Parts: sequence; structure tokens; C-alpha cells
Amino acid sequence: MTHVVQEEGFGLPQPHKGDRVPTMVRPPRPLRLTLEAAAAAAGYRHLNDYLVDLLEAAHSGQPLPVPQAYRKEKLPLPDKTEAA
Repeated sequence: MTHVVQEEGFGLPQPHKGDRVPTMVRPPRPLRLTLEAAAAAAGYRHLNDYLVDLLEAAHSGQPLPVPQAYRKEKLPLPDKTEAA
């Protein structure tokens, strides 16, 4: 079963994130601010994505992956020369 995860604040599904089970974590405010700053510095748009990658890296002993820049899929435009 594939879960569709919502992007925070955007309401857009993220099916590319794969199968995830929601878990709520409530860190103390100073820790949350530190985590948000670290996520932003690493190029993450969402704290949850940073936390998932951070925990996976810590558990596997692998380095933290660098996220790809947020991008939307661009659809091909029709060739204007063919329409003429």
C-alpha cells in the first residue's frame, strides 16, 4: 500500500517519497529551532524530510544525503515551427 504524503503548507501530494508511516515528534523549542536551521542550511524545504534522512543516515552509518533542489516537472512545449 502506498501512502500519499502531503507537503507541509502546500497541500500537494508527494508520492515520490514512498511508503511512510506518520510519526509525531515534539522536540523542545530550542532543539526544533536548531533542527530547522540545520535543515535549511543543508538545503531541505521541510524539516520532516531532513529528520527522515538524518535518522536513516545515523542508523545506517552513512553520511547525510544532500537533497536535490526542489523542482517541478517541466512539460515539453509544442514546437511552434510545426504549427505554421
